[in-house]
Amino acid sequence: MELHEQLTAIKLLLCTGILGGNLGSHKNNCDCVICKNKIDVQLPEELVDEILTGKVTFFTGAGISTESPKVLNINFYQEVAREINALDKGWSFPSVMQEFCKQPNGRLKLLQMIRSRFRTIDSFPELQNMATSFHKAMGTLSPIKNIVTTNWDTYFEDFAHATPFVLDSDLAFWEIAERRVLKIHGSIDNLSTLVATEEDYSECKKRLNEKLIGGMLKTILATQTVIFVGYSMRDSDFQEIYDLVKK
Repeated sequence: MELHEQLTAIKLLLCTGILGGNLGSHKNNCDCVICKNKIDVQLPEELVDEILTGKVTFFTGAGISTESPKVLNINFYQEVAREINALDKGWSFPSVMQEFCKQPNGRLKLLQMIRSRFRTIDSFPELQNMATSFHKAMGTLSPIKNIVTTNWDTYFEDFAHATPFVLDSDLAFWEIAERRVLKIHGSIDNLSTLVATEEDYSECKKRLNEKLIGGMLKTILATQTVIFVGYSMRDSDFQEIYDLVKK
């Protein structure tokens, strides 16, 4: 890929991460929610150089994927909170999931809701296109070798040609993969690994502090420039991760 094409791909990647939409299909600056927020990303030369030389890792949250407001008019947190009349309680994401799972067969029902949400999005090409625009842009940038995500979906595998690493045992094959996605909150392809409730988050924090997956994450954070995208700075999930990074 020529340098100009690579720079264009980087800009597209960052724009789709910030806006969560398919900018390429909105060329006339219409009044839609995407175009009203369209901005020109100014890229520092140092950052461009680091991306092109493989020194950058993207750390991604749900805002680049299914939970972007451009995909569905209600996010998963709101969907679950509505089921237990907790929309106005101001609870954190793990607290809402924990409360939902207290009902009979709560964990099973939660997993069914997650799978149903992904099936709904994937059943409609326009919705899936909006949810995967970041991943498709990432797929064009071969210098990016490592991705870390808290997302459960398989879009990095499906659209960015990344090999998933979810369990400690997966890390034995780290060097074989041309592009890796470290899925620290599990994957929908392995339901037992999903991190959602307060108990899950507690176990995940312990695992990241003590196990091999956590060791790999710390190595990446210590040796790469990390770009966080798809998170709200006020999000409890992001705050937990950021605290880990700072420590």
